[in-house]
Amino acid sequence: MSLTLRIDLPLGRFEAGGDDPRTAEWPPHPARVHSALVAVARSPAQIDLLRWLEQQPPPQVWAERAPLGSGLRSVFVVTNRTDPKCSSQSHPGRGNQMRRRAGSALSTSGFALVWPEVHLDERRGAELDNLARHVPYLGRSEGTALLMATITAPEPEADWECFEPTPDAGGEVELRVPYHGYTEALEEVFLDGGRAWEVARRVGYRMASRVSESASPQDSGMPSPYEEMIAFAMPPGAHVDGLHAGMVTAKLRTVVMGKVGEATGGQLPAAVSGHGADDIAHVAYVPLLDVAHPHARGHLVGVGVALPAGQPATRAAVLRGLRPRQPLTLRLPFGELSLQPASERLAAMADPAHSRLSPTYWMRPNRCWASVTPVVLDRFPRRLTDVGTEVARACGRVGLPEPEDVVVGAGPMVRGGAALRRRHLARAENRPRLFTHAVLTFPVPVRGAVLLGAQRYLGMGLFTPLPEVPRVRAQEAAGA
Repeated sequence: MSLTLRIDLPLGRFEAGGDDPRTAEWPPHPARVHSALVAVARSPAQIDLLRWLEQQPPPQVWAERAPLGSGLRSVFVVTNRTDPKCSSQSHPGRGNQMRRRAGSALSTSGFALVWPEVHLDERRGAELDNLARHVPYLGRSEGTALLMATITAPEPEADWECFEPTPDAGGEVELRVPYHGYTEALEEVFLDGGRAWEVARRVGYRMASRVSESASPQDSGMPSPYEEMIAFAMPPGAHVDGLHAGMVTAKLRTVVMGKVGEATGGQLPAAVSGHGADDIAHVAYVPLLDVAHPHARGHLVGVGVALPAGQPATRAAVLRGLRPRQPLTLRLPFGELSLQPASERLAAMADPAHSRLSPTYWMRPNRCWASVTPVVLDRFPRRLTDVGTEVARACGRVGLPEPEDVVVGAGPMVRGGAALRRRHLARAENRPRLFTHAVLTFPVPVRGAVLLGAQRYLGMGLFTPLPEVPRVRAQEAAGA
């Protein structure tokens, strides 16, 4: 059984800006439609229906491959500020102000969201259809929309393409999607005066027509200790060598702790600082390095804050502290860095999913992983031949399967990896520890972010996904 939510746009325009307000959003994000449904829901039964909907897999998006035209246009909007000199007949005491807003002109009547396999009876389908028909607009208020829900297969228009979710492969574009708990998260952020995108999660999408019919779907991967990463980009022109990765992540932790503590009135979750949280996963502060491609230079393109899975209170506190994701300022010995939200930089890229600044790159499932910062071993091995065994044990400590192949080496085995020395580690160690680089091959795909070792919460032992390589090549790289 299929569930189809069709969105008709009578004016022939989709009035919504993308991550960069200067560009139009396309294809439409499923989370935007879910937000519109939450806005018109009134009864507990309707809220329960939306909670059921958010737990379904991300929907397909049936829409034009590209809009007929998109860009900025000038419009006059009513200001919120009151002024006795203003003489608006519709809004006394308020005036108008010109704004430039991004939108898309369409060649078709709209688009549709499709859940190919759901179990929904006719009664609940009628309830969802009734709720959908109460949505007056989508995106901005001038974007009049007509929504209709059916429990039948879609009837696509001639120019529509199917954008399908591919969380395992990264995809061609990242779209915001509903997730378990999204309805409540929207209500909480609204009461707190925030925006819907502040509690958004993204999934990679690609056009189904570009997928080979002979290609079999990949395994979705073993679950990761981390469910989300908030990324920040280095300022334009800044070049921070990978040798300083530990210094940067240590300072990032201090800044984030301060912001979260301020936002929560001093009630800092233990997982943010790591103090008193030995039995749970911590928030990880990650250096995003330019690695694993032929021209990689190993410098920092940004930093990431990885949020542990299964800790909604920790996630909410971190998002509250970083709201509205304004620049983070890191004061380092060699200067001051003003880090921008990565979404602004990624929005201007032709292929953001493969950028080392994109969380999708570091968190996609893969079988082969190579360290870009050294793994600080939890235990000092009795013999150097036991180093690989200790790395395998580190995998088990974070819930990953035992790797079927481990190759270790004193230096990085991926282009751009950071050849750190003891003085470069994120934290000084009171007792002797051995640190090493490694290439791991797991029997099944595992999801990132992959972080191993004693200083993994400060970005040491960070791994990048790699194509599978023969063991001989990895051993040669280790010997070099």
